Amino acid sequence: MKDKIVKELQQFFSLIHKKKAVIGLSGGIDSAVTLALTILALEKGNVTALFMPELNLTSDQNKDDAIQLARNLGVTIETIPINPFIEPSKNLPWKQSPLAAMNLKPRIRMMILYNYANAHGAIVVGTSNKSEIYLGYGTKHGDCAADILPIGDLYKGEVIQLAKELGIPSSIINKKPSAELYPGQTDEDEMGITYREADAILQDCLDYDGRKEHLIEKYGEKNVNLVFSRMSTHEHKRVLPTIIKKSKTGLFIGRFQPFHLGHLDAIKQIAKECDTIIIAIGSAQYASTPDNPLSYQERKKLIEEVLGNRWKYTLFPVEDVHQAQSWVEHINLKVPKYDYVFTSNGFVEDLFSEQGIPVKRLKFNVKISGEEIRNMINERNENWKQFVPREAVKYFNRKN
Repeated sequence: MKDKIVKELQQFFSLIHKKKAVIGLSGGIDSAVTLALTILALEKGNVTALFMPELNLTSDQNKDDAIQLARNLGVTIETIPINPFIEPSKNLPWKQSPLAAMNLKPRIRMMILYNYANAHGAIVVGTSNKSEIYLGYGTKHGDCAADILPIGDLYKGEVIQLAKELGIPSSIINKKPSAELYPGQTDEDEMGITYREADAILQDCLDYDGRKEHLIEKYGEKNVNLVFSRMSTHEHKRVLPTIIKKSKTGLFIGRFQPFHLGHLDAIKQIAKECDTIIIAIGSAQYASTPDNPLSYQERKKLIEEVLGNRWKYTLFPVEDVHQAQSWVEHINLKVPKYDYVFTSNGFVEDLFSEQGIPVKRLKFNVKISGEEIRNMINERNENWKQFVPREAVKYFNRKN
């Protein structure tokens, strides 16, 4: 885990031709681990830590832990109290709500970090972990902002394990996590769930495709509902701002047995011309047959995993009909209005064109069909995996 993160950090800095990093060091475990990893990647002379306390709130223990850690690791640490930056907010012509006042603090800290980065040609290395990211426990444009997140794919429990491996002091590892945005605040009290409980649910949900009803049986309705609610409510923190475009919608039809790299390339082509993509999943009524091994729900879940939040799309099931002439009408009854049909199939192109519907021809960069991939899977030819997104592999491993 450690070596992989260090290597990818080095590759990232090499790719963008930067050598220096700046990190907000709080005295907590996440920033401590991030600092140690960044030093391993860049060497201590290229890394600076900024400790940004709020006077009369930040604990002496966090101050001592942050400064001592920086000294032990041999990096420069600057202390910049944020109080002078908070005071001017009182002059704003509106009353500060508790939430606005609280979120101002991490945003000030990130402003200072980026000011340092701009002044010194450095990159801001963020300290958020995967648990925080999916639970939404962070401030948008505050601690959620960064140029790279070395521990962004590690759950809190994994961060603790890595901290021990890196030799982070026990005084940092064992303290209760707290953003210290108000007196007595702790992460777990504010979220209403411990990181240990949340990690178990998140891992089953995100890594092992656990369905909500199964998770409730395993972990209890209260905690599962809390985790799912936080993931949904705070999803906006995990995606880029919505861009309002001139409205164009494209229709993409396929059986996606399986969804392969050619399909992914097609989505990318369509996204260049349309801001919304309707994905019609054909042969939706079939499953567990040689030609249709995956059910509609499995294909839908697979496509959602692959595409994530990169594009705006909706998925619809379309059952087969046995009269070609009624097929276009059948699809039009199943999906919302669209502007173009995208296809690589000449027969499909003719069917829509005859109905006066604009068709745009796709050119797949991956020269393989779903049938060829299925044949490779049935023949136990492992080469099929190179033609599909990594998310697809587990669906067929289950069936074999």
